[in-house]
Amino acid sequence: MSNYQIDDMVQGVKNFIEATGIHDGDKVLFLADTRSDQASLQACALGLKMIGAKPIVFTMDRLARYSRVPDEAIGAAAHTDVIVLTWPVFITAGLNAVRNARTPTSDFDPSTAVPGQPKLVYFECAPGILASSYAQFPNELLWAIAKRIKEIALKGKKIRVTCPRGTDLVSTYDSSKLFAMQTRPVEPGGRCHFPWGRCGIFHGAGEANGVVYLDTAQGVDGVFEEPMRWVVEKNVIVECEGGEIAQHMKKLERQYKQPIHFCEIMFGFHPHVPQKVGLDDYMHWAFNSKWAWFGIRVGEGLANARGQHLDGPCFWSSVYIDDQLVMERGRLTLCDDPEIREIASKYGDPDDLLEHITHAQ
Repeated sequence: MSNYQIDDMVQGVKNFIEATGIHDGDKVLFLADTRSDQASLQACALGLKMIGAKPIVFTMDRLARYSRVPDEAIGAAAHTDVIVLTWPVFITAGLNAVRNARTPTSDFDPSTAVPGQPKLVYFECAPGILASSYAQFPNELLWAIAKRIKEIALKGKKIRVTCPRGTDLVSTYDSSKLFAMQTRPVEPGGRCHFPWGRCGIFHGAGEANGVVYLDTAQGVDGVFEEPMRWVVEKNVIVECEGGEIAQHMKKLERQYKQPIHFCEIMFGFHPHVPQKVGLDDYMHWAFNSKWAWFGIRVGEGLANARGQHLDGPCFWSSVYIDDQLVMERGRLTLCDDPEIREIASKYGDPDDLLEHITHAQ
C-alpha cells in the first residue's frame, strides 16, 4: 500500500502526460489488475481530466506473468486513442492481441506499417514511483541524454560490460537494431515506457562472450543471496551458477531439452534512479534505467508455453561502446558534458540533477 498522496505525484503525472504524447480529447484506457497501485491511477486520472483527456480504468483479476489479457479488455482497447498497460500488467499484455485494437484517430506505427495504431504505454507505476526522482526527472534533459547515447550506439559495433564482482562480457551488435530508445514522446513506433531511460543494444543479433554476474531478476523480491553467474560462449550459457535461481534455470534447460541462450543486453542512462526505488519494485523496472541489464532464455520464444525468459540488472556496471567509456560504475560520462549540464541548469543545480548516487527518494 502506498503512503504517498496525490500531491506528491503531481510532477510525475505531468512528466507521464508529456512523455506519452496525450492530448486534450484523447480517450486513455488504463489496463490494470488488482495489484496495480490505486493512488497512481487516481493521480493520473485527475491529471488527464485537467488537460481535457478522458481516462478509463479497466481493472482485471490478478494476471499471472505471461498469461493472456481477457478478451473483454482487448475489446475495450479498440475504442481508445491510448492504451496504458499499468504495472505489472504490461509484462502480460505485451504478449497477446492488445495492439491489434485499432482506432482511426491514433498515431501511425512505422514498426508495423498499420495505420490507426493506438499509442501504447508501458506504465511502470509501482507504489511510490510517481513521487520519486526517477519519474520526476525533467523529460527534456533525459531526451537530450538519450539522443547523445543513441548517436554513440549507432556508430558502434561492440559493447563491453564490466563490474567489480567480475562481470566482463563483450558482444558485437547490429546498430540498426537498437530497441527501447526514447528521444521524444511515444517512441519507438507509437509506444513508450514511463518512467524510462534505457538503451536496448543486443537482442541476439551479434555474438556475446564472457562472464556475467546478475544481482537480481524480474519477479524476485530483493536481491540474490548469492549472485547468479553465467559464462557465455557464442550466445550460449555454458555455466550457470548461483543458488536456487540457477538451479531453476538448469531445470528448465532439462525440461525443454535445449541450452540456455544469452539473448539480451540493455543499459540504463537515467542519471537519478535511487537504489531503493528499484529494490522496492519486485519487477525492478527502475534498474533497467540505472545499470547494465542482461537476459537469457530457454526454449522457443521469450516467455510462453514453449519457453521461459529471465532478465535482471548487474549492479555497479561500467559500459564501453567500442573503446569509448559511456558509463563508469553506474555514472554516465555524459553528466560532465557542458551541453548536458547547460540543459540541466534550467531545472536546478546540475550537480544534484546529474548525480547518480543519492539517498533521496
